[in-house]
Amino acid sequence: MPSPSAAPLRLAPEERARLEQMVRSPSTRQAIARRATIVLRAASGEANAAIARHLGVSRSAVSRWRARFLESGFRGLEDEPRTGAPRQIPADRLACVL
Repeated sequence: MPSPSAAPLRLAPEERARLEQMVRSPSTRQAIARRATIVLRAASGEANAAIARHLGVSRSAVSRWRARFLESGFRGLEDEPRTGAPRQIPADRLACVL
């Protein structure tokens, strides 16, 4: 995990544009928009502690999303699969029921 004074992330212009679009889009889930904001602030050179304080999250959360973006790119910002029993009703049928 990066330290609180980790070096800034390096983003390609296309990555920066996509992250900024994710933050601005009303259709982006709030959790994803927050993660994109973390990555953008880290790329601007802001310290993990300052990012955490500004967004009201823990420093470990900032470190986690920074590391996951470095490791997996945009896919790293998505939630990982949860553990537990498989669904009894497939997602397409569940949508019809609701």
